[in-house]
Amino acid sequence: MAKDYDGWNIFHCIYNTKLNHDDSVKDVYDTYIIFVVNKYKYGKIKNAYKKHAELTLIEKLSSLYPHNRPMHVDVYMNNSPCRDCALELLEFLEASRQTQITVYFANLYNIRRKSCIISMEKHVKKVEKNDDDQNSEGLRRLMDHKRCKLLPFNLPAWTELYDIFGVQDPEFELNVDYTLMKAGKDRSREKEDLLLLEDLDYIYLQEICKHDDVRVY
Repeated sequence: MAKDYDGWNIFHCIYNTKLNHDDSVKDVYDTYIIFVVNKYKYGKIKNAYKKHAELTLIEKLSSLYPHNRPMHVDVYMNNSPCRDCALELLEFLEASRQTQITVYFANLYNIRRKSCIISMEKHVKKVEKNDDDQNSEGLRRLMDHKRCKLLPFNLPAWTELYDIFGVQDPEFELNVDYTLMKAGKDRSREKEDLLLLEDLDYIYLQEICKHDDVRVY
């Protein structure tokens, strides 16, 4: 695949999302999506004015293949889907019954993360409870769907995304950088991904316990 230097810039934006929680807002204003269909056709999406990137993704996928054709989609994005986008993705999956989607994300969008609450991070207070409830419910419904996998990034997923663009940065070595906390950051990418995995598990467990009248502390 030819080198895609714009793709490298997008990789950089996604990779560095929320590695400094003291300045945790500016790097999630925009949502970037890289998607790969059936392991060979890929595209890039950025949210537009009043239009979330996930909606553009659904439009592009709908135009690529008829609903009765098998399609596996790997989606790499910085922000996890909001509730409305999660519901749109579920509708798309119901309309396209031979489609499977795997979504990797680098940030839980507009959610009061358990790890941030424990660390008493100030930005948690900026998330409205109603937004937290609705967005968490949307993610749980995606996780419940048998043809959708929702996961935080891990090193293999970052490697897949990095390799898509065919760009090698001489100052960036993924296997080394992944474990390091760099100047101006308050965590490594590895640590953030592990925290996201714990937070996502907690979201799912909380939703299950709501139905069982059990509270998880």
